[in-house]
Amino acid sequence: MCPVGETALERSGPVALVVDPDVEDALWVAGVLQASGFEVLRADDAVSALVVAEAHAPDLVMVDAQLGAGADGIEVARRLRARSTTFIVLHSDRDDELDIVRGLSAGADAYLLRPLSGRELKVRIAAVMRRPADRFVRPAVDGGPVPASTAVAVPPAPSAAPSAAVPAAAAAVPVEPVGVDYEDGWVVFGPLRVHPDDAVAVVDDRPVALNPRAFDLLEVLLYADGHPRTAADLSIAIHDDPERAADLSRVELLMRGLTHTLRGDGSGRRWIEHDEHGYRLVRD
Repeated sequence: MCPVGETALERSGPVALVVDPDVEDALWVAGVLQASGFEVLRADDAVSALVVAEAHAPDLVMVDAQLGAGADGIEVARRLRARSTTFIVLHSDRDDELDIVRGLSAGADAYLLRPLSGRELKVRIAAVMRRPADRFVRPAVDGGPVPASTAVAVPPAPSAAPSAAVPAAAAAVPVEPVGVDYEDGWVVFGPLRVHPDDAVAVVDDRPVALNPRAFDLLEVLLYADGHPRTAADLSIAIHDDPERAADLSRVELLMRGLTHTLRGDGSGRRWIEHDEHGYRLVRD
């Protein structure tokens, strides 16, 4: 990846800013975003993140919630939201409820918990960016423009072999979840077929009636790559309001309903497994 100040961005599509001091993690996220059609900028601390965001007005900012030295990712989200309507996604290894509420209260559109598969990250970002751009009133910002030379451009990822900008170790992370197939717009998991664009789910060609929240939960589980998802993570995925996201009883109720609905096929399949690690889809 190019050093700060060496390469300026020539904007020709949606732009994402990745704020992460860990180069390997940043490259992996950049690779997923490039595969989703974004041009990608990178900053490794709070100060450079705010400078690059001011210079280039990215459409999306992905921020590690724990940046380390100086302001943390939540503070970066707060400062960005004070001057911008850009979509902001925080991500973290920590599922501390207070951090989650702080992040959403600071103005983040989503708070994602790692580990994430590339496919889940793509879907979660797409869901965030379907929200209206005018969901916040953009305030006036004092001061003049920041020189564009402060930005770091990540070269587009090639269609075949990984480039020097995205090392093979990062590019080799699967973009699609294990055990899920794709057929003409349908996501297929055994006898379960889901069409995300039309919000339709069928089991053995039998329509499954799901409310929008339950459908969103099912999508998150489909793209979780076999990893369990905690109630806190699922709550964040379906709620925009931080106070509602902190109330896990709603998710637990929805998950019981979703499990009951899927099991209504009479096949005896469990469909969803729940243990101390969280919820995940199972085939038996």
